[in-house]
Amino acid sequence: MSPTRMEQLFAKLNERRLEVRRRLLALEARADTGPDVDRATPIDAQGVQGALGEQERRELAEIDAALERLERHAFGTCESCGEPISPKRLEAIPETRVCLACSAGMAALA
Repeated sequence: MSPTRMEQLFAKLNERRLEVRRRLLALEARADTGPDVDRATPIDAQGVQGALGEQERRELAEIDAALERLERHAFGTCESCGEPISPKRLEAIPETRVCLACSAGMAALA
């Protein structure tokens, strides 16, 4: 992958990281002020907010891991088979750790 392309993906990952952090901060702020739903379902609302927050934290961790791989020059290599991850896949999911074939294989096992 060309250095220019790597820089573009680095910028894209950083943009996504900021977006996810904003969403996470908004969820945390909402949790501090209480749910915005009918008071009959506060436990359900808290559960949904907690699940969304956990999803945001996982996504942030994956983005951070991808940025670390970029810095180590290990970005774009499948962690499962060691083959290059296609540029199209990296464009669509820049934080991915595995190639399409390995991802499909993992999904079949699940």
